[in-house]
Amino acid sequence: SAYKSTFQNNTSTGLFAGNIDNYQTSRQTILLDETSFVNNTGQYGSYGGGFMASGLGNMPSLTIRNSLFRNNRASYGAAGAAFPYTDDLDLIFSNNTGERNIAYQDFADEEGCNGFLVFFDIDERCFAVSEDFATALPLTSVPSMLLLSNWTVDYASEFYELSTRSLSGEMDFRRGQLQASLQWHLGSFQNWVEDRADNAIYTTFVSILERSVEAVVFQYESYSTALWQDEKGSGQTFEFRRDLNAHNTSDHFVFRDTEFVTLLESLRYVSSSEFFTAMPDSLVTQQDSAGVIRDMLQEVPLPGSFWDADFEMITRFSDWYQLGAYVTAPILCTLIDDWISAIENMDYEAEEYILRQIQSSRSWKVLEQMDQMGGWSEVVWGYADTAINNPSLLVEDKRHISGLGCSSDTS
Repeated sequence: SAYKSTFQNNTSTGLFAGNIDNYQTSRQTILLDETSFVNNTGQYGSYGGGFMASGLGNMPSLTIRNSLFRNNRASYGAAGAAFPYTDDLDLIFSNNTGERNIAYQDFADEEGCNGFLVFFDIDERCFAVSEDFATALPLTSVPSMLLLSNWTVDYASEFYELSTRSLSGEMDFRRGQLQASLQWHLGSFQNWVEDRADNAIYTTFVSILERSVEAVVFQYESYSTALWQDEKGSGQTFEFRRDLNAHNTSDHFVFRDTEFVTLLESLRYVSSSEFFTAMPDSLVTQQDSAGVIRDMLQEVPLPGSFWDADFEMITRFSDWYQLGAYVTAPILCTLIDDWISAIENMDYEAEEYILRQIQSSRSWKVLEQMDQMGGWSEVVWGYADTAINNPSLLVEDKRHISGLGCSSDTS
């Protein structure tokens, strides 16, 4: 990662540009933020360009944002900027500027790429330096913003689903003692409808959101719920729910929950500014997330090459507690994996050192704060205790992978 860095007056004569070279390095993520590349030159044969290159490694993510590219030149067979080569690349270009970047002819004697040259498997594409682009979070996957008239938002959080590269999220509303919830997720709308139809005692259709959307309403003995597809084309399914018993003041079962339909009809589209104004204090926006994450990581031992940019929040917003879990989980996962590796390699000094880092989780300020709000801290501390009291559950059984949501390559 490079943050507020400058690469200037460098010359490369090798296969790739010398500034950032990811050649055959597996699972490396590159982030450039507020970084400048000025007056760099890639000489003859420097396939990859005048100011940056990434080679044949399995690079999962490349983000270049808020950066400047000026007066960079690349010779024969070169791109003006980046050369990631991967079958499955999460790629984000955002708010970059540049001028007078020149790449000469490529191997096919075609005009060189003066911006970012990207290889997707066997296909290549040239991006202008100022072009915004994202594969990790396609703009078409961003769901609509909704509020419930005359209700307060108690909780809101959004999650990035890696498997579908889409957003899911949830919100809780309150008015007095009454509660309702809204969720959104990607998936087959028909499958969701068929699932909710099971055991429903009453089903109807209701036009909502200024009659632009038709929702399917399902009523059960204890609650009512409604499903509809986002008309904005995000592919998301929305689900709105409230418990019936909390709203039914009579002793008799209400066959048709007309109050729920009225409540459903009070949902409305809102602007981004109105949406965030209505959010609770516990909400962290993407814009504010870097500072919040930096505060969370104070006094937390970051293993290996971790730094705060590795925890960039992809979603538009997150609940503070959920963000804390998102940040601390991969740290503990990596510490445990490094500790296991030290045991297997009989590196006793590293084993003891990393074990102390794992045990230090009981004094992490972020976990102390989270302990007053939910059970995540106890989960983390439980694995710290397991490392002392029953290490075979981690070393042999790898219990932490499922318990902490670790990926297979957290390091």
